[in-house]
Amino acid sequence: MLILKNKSMDEKKYNSFIKYLHKKCDMISFVIPDLEYAVGVNYEDRIKRLMEVVEPFIVKNYKSDEYCFRKTEGLYNIYNVAFHRDLIEVLCSVRGLYNWIYPYYPEDLCFYKNGMCFLKSIAHEKECWIYTEDDAEIKILEKLGLKFIKMPFEQVPLL
Repeated sequence: MLILKNKSMDEKKYNSFIKYLHKKCDMISFVIPDLEYAVGVNYEDRIKRLMEVVEPFIVKNYKSDEYCFRKTEGLYNIYNVAFHRDLIEVLCSVRGLYNWIYPYYPEDLCFYKNGMCFLKSIAHEKECWIYTEDDAEIKILEKLGLKFIKMPFEQVPLL
């Protein structure tokens, strides 16, 4: 398992990373808080374009207080989305992995391959885990400019 050290990633690296993830992964997920204080902040307006693009690819949408092995405070709307190539542009428009923060965008973008998490993020904490031990893949990630700490492998979150 890798813990991403890049606390910020320039737009070029982020875009390259998203394109790599599209080749690697077949699903993404994210959460939208179901918070009463969200009323009046135009959150829905801010993510309208993103959700219009994502909507045809939504595989599952449900409410829960758990997401990616993490108990949350309150309920979240969780979206599991097929990672179609038509989503690359809108994902890149967010301009950074840690920009997936309420109230500007959905939160905690994750990427999956065959139902197993490959990348899990908590944007507001600037935390990201990549679930791989494959040396060839690690070299590709390094070539993309990612910096990380190698950690003992833990249980991989499932979709």
